[in-house]
Amino acid sequence: MTYSKTRTDVRILPQMEHMKALKWMGCAMILLLTTSPLIAQKKKLTIKKPNLRIGEKIGNLAGNMMTAKTDDLGATAPIVTLIMGVYPVETKTSESKYFPKNTREGDHLVYTTFMKSEGMGMYKILGNVSCEGDSLDYVGVGSYGLNFDKPVEGPKKVDITTETGGKATVTVEPIPEVEILEINGDPTMPILDLNEDFTLKISHPEGAEGTTIKVGLLTDVAGARAWNYFADFKATDKVITIPKESFSSLEINGKLGAGQVNKGLNYLVVLRQKITEYGETTPEQASGDCGKVKIQVQAYGAKPVIVKGKQEEGVITELKFSGRARKKYAYSIYKPNARTGIPFSRASNFGLASLTINGRTYKKESKSGTNTWTVGDTRYTQTWTRTTTYEFPQLPDEYWETAMESFYQSWEKMMAEKFSIKHVPVETITSDPVYTEFFPITEQNTKTRISKNYKNTKRVSPESLREIMKTLNDDSFGELMKSTRVDGMVSLEINFDIGANRDNNIVLLPKVKFSIQGIDETKENRRGVYAEGFITLSTGVPFSSEALEGNPEYLSHILNLEELMASISYMFDALRQKEVEMGYDKIWNIGE
Repeated sequence: MTYSKTRTDVRILPQMEHMKALKWMGCAMILLLTTSPLIAQKKKLTIKKPNLRIGEKIGNLAGNMMTAKTDDLGATAPIVTLIMGVYPVETKTSESKYFPKNTREGDHLVYTTFMKSEGMGMYKILGNVSCEGDSLDYVGVGSYGLNFDKPVEGPKKVDITTETGGKATVTVEPIPEVEILEINGDPTMPILDLNEDFTLKISHPEGAEGTTIKVGLLTDVAGARAWNYFADFKATDKVITIPKESFSSLEINGKLGAGQVNKGLNYLVVLRQKITEYGETTPEQASGDCGKVKIQVQAYGAKPVIVKGKQEEGVITELKFSGRARKKYAYSIYKPNARTGIPFSRASNFGLASLTINGRTYKKESKSGTNTWTVGDTRYTQTWTRTTTYEFPQLPDEYWETAMESFYQSWEKMMAEKFSIKHVPVETITSDPVYTEFFPITEQNTKTRISKNYKNTKRVSPESLREIMKTLNDDSFGELMKSTRVDGMVSLEINFDIGANRDNNIVLLPKVKFSIQGIDETKENRRGVYAEGFITLSTGVPFSSEALEGNPEYLSHILNLEELMASISYMFDALRQKEVEMGYDKIWNIGE
């Protein structure tokens, strides 16, 4: 180990992979075709619609740019949607522009949207899409629609054929329609106060068991209008109480209050739905040449309401706090609002998807300059170069594996004590067939770098553009959680750089990144996030090379893993306190 005097400036930036945002960009156009439509309300209500149309125009342009043509059904992943009753057309939602011509309130529709099987975007089919002899009209952004001339009462078959002979058939079954009976006990035009809980009673006919209910109001944002959902629960004949905190955790949200529901005259929409996800269809439901198929059956009910008040906590986009402590470490932790932010109280067991350790063990820095001075009439110039070398001993693989083992055991203990969450054996995750779809880690142990993974875990975050595009229409994480029956999947990274402290001792400067992605099987396997964040130390622990080489467990002390875990524990305590205060548990427990 050698060292010559210099100054080290270490700057570490947080990097949070929010793939959900990228997926939303790719699927925003599909939202226009796969959500909304209600049941007839005889009363007419005029709602003022903003003249701003820039959001819709941008959406149309983006959708067209993302739509290609194909005759290869194997490259497609269609979403077939049966809609039981269109909501009042005077709501003038942006999606209503994609309804077939002459669509009226209460009509039944069928849509087929051809997503790309891999990557981002949609397809227009070189061929024909029909339903029992009637062709579906192409309505844009890879979607085809048909308005039935009478209510759907039995199964409907959608047939897809291409110019080159490709064929597929998808059968959709109707579900019971839905009607709003009372809001706060009022069957006519209720008043919703955003500062108060409210009660909801809906119809629950035979066959409604097992369906999911979503509740929303109209929102105008960026020149577009959409249903903004804020509550969901399993269908029931009981009167449901929806907490006021739901109004702050909206599906459509943004900075500076963007996404607030429209005040005054509005509509409350209730959506009954039953979804068969990709990979879950039976041969009777989907057959033929399509790569994979998703089926959605949706029934809508709506009632005019008057909305007053303001969300007590405003529109929440996320819970996030970060900072620095004692000039020693920086930290940040993040959780989205309750629409996709899962409270820790919903989890009982997690699985480890990835644990890696990476860092530099050798670094050489050079700095050059010149000094000038004058003596009498003579000017002198001196050129200098200062070289700093940082070296950390090359250690056997066993040392790094011991450090990861120690860290993971501390993680398991913390989660069990704090949230009563257990972890399944790592082998349960890594041996699952779905796990093969993740990204391999190139391990190395040289004099300059170390890169190791724990117990054959892989990298789960895409890095290259190719990997990102591959995962956009893919939900391997969700499939893995369902297959292994866990509530959450944990990803951990221990990264470090080499440097020196104020006393010129060589130290390792560690950073830990963590991510817990979740799924809730009681909510139609809804995906969400428990937490994401990082903790980084800006000061390291001096060490003895002799002590290190004789004791594998000493490496954990040098990496300061104990203090890192204590800091992570502190962040989780604060996050849990906030999610309770903001009503996350109440929102996820609606109807239970």
